Amino acid sequence: MSQIETLTAGFRRFRDESPLDERLRFRELVDLGQKPRTLFLGCCDSRVDPALITCSQPGELFVVRNIANVVPSFGGDEKEAAAALEFSVNILGVEDIVIMGHSRCAGIHTALAAARGDVWPDGPLHGWLRAVEGPARETLELDSGLDPADQLCACGRRSLMRSIERLREYPWVKDSLSKNRVALHAWFFSLGRMQLEALNQQKGVFEVIA
Repeated sequence: MSQIETLTAGFRRFRDESPLDERLRFRELVDLGQKPRTLFLGCCDSRVDPALITCSQPGELFVVRNIANVVPSFGGDEKEAAAALEFSVNILGVEDIVIMGHSRCAGIHTALAAARGDVWPDGPLHGWLRAVEGPARETLELDSGLDPADQLCACGRRSLMRSIERLREYPWVKDSLSKNRVALHAWFFSLGRMQLEALNQQKGVFEVIA
């Protein structure tokens, strides 16, 4: 059986064998529309599914995923993140914005390798990861003594902190923050440890929360 056939068979099981309350939930979402309370900005990594690891149900999270869970600077060429932020804040009225990074992130690894060799190849991948260049260079300078896995995590956390700063640049986010309509959160998920950290924005450090 091919992978597409496997996925199609999975859909049939989802459609035909889901519990009645789940099917009724989807009907409710069709009739009433979505009203998620959280915008979740995550990485494309296939191991890190926001709904799965938070046990969230359909309709509860508005999810945006990209390589290395980057929030680009406002006013740049990348418009997808800006559109998602505007839609979720102004149209959906989300109450929380969560950015989540994770250990063993290939995108962060790629940015670190480019910064270490000072070689940024042309192309969309490295162009996108330029947003991580600052955190990568800081990590190579300040955390050169860490082993590769810990260095990767350190860079991921720094990138999250930079993304929180960038979120505050977006006008609709800034306006909602000033009116206490939305709150910003940065999470770091350690896959092997199954541990979740959150950024203490007053102290500028990540603390274990689960």
